[in-house]
Amino acid sequence: MTRIEVHRAVPGDVAVMRDLRLRALRDAPEAFASTFELERHLPAEYWRARLLAADTFLCRLGSEAWGSELAPVGLVVVQIAPGLAEEAKLVSLWVDPGARRLGAADTLMAAALTSATAHGRHLKLYVVETNVAARRLYERHGFVRTGAEQRLDDGRIEVEMTRGPGRLEAPASG
Repeated sequence: MTRIEVHRAVPGDVAVMRDLRLRALRDAPEAFASTFELERHLPAEYWRARLLAADTFLCRLGSEAWGSELAPVGLVVVQIAPGLAEEAKLVSLWVDPGARRLGAADTLMAAALTSATAHGRHLKLYVVETNVAARRLYERHGFVRTGAEQRLDDGRIEVEMTRGPGRLEAPASG
């Protein structure tokens, strides 16, 4: 049996958040607009400020494969910018490869949507166009492409997707 828990990160979670972010950058560098090399030497103050500047949710998983203790396996970060009254931005989502297809991503998405809805905001994100698995996850949660795109420094294209406040329950894991 798999047990998944998601909680909003607090200042005491800075080390776990940093570890998850660096694991994400190592695992899927093509999915992020930063790199492991850029972020691995950033000071503790940076990570604390990053945690306090957004709604960050951490996912822990317990199962036979992961052991009886809940292990940190993923995170999602939602920025609630004061100047954008109707919009929140999902700026980072990652789940450890060994924890994928177990419901962790859906549980993290539910937390992100709950956060945006609690602030009365629509949730927007940019996703690398070639990241089909991420696009499918977002589509399962009701996100649609807006038609806006942006080109990253390395030439990759990110497409914008949005989802308004509404249904919060996670769909069946796929």
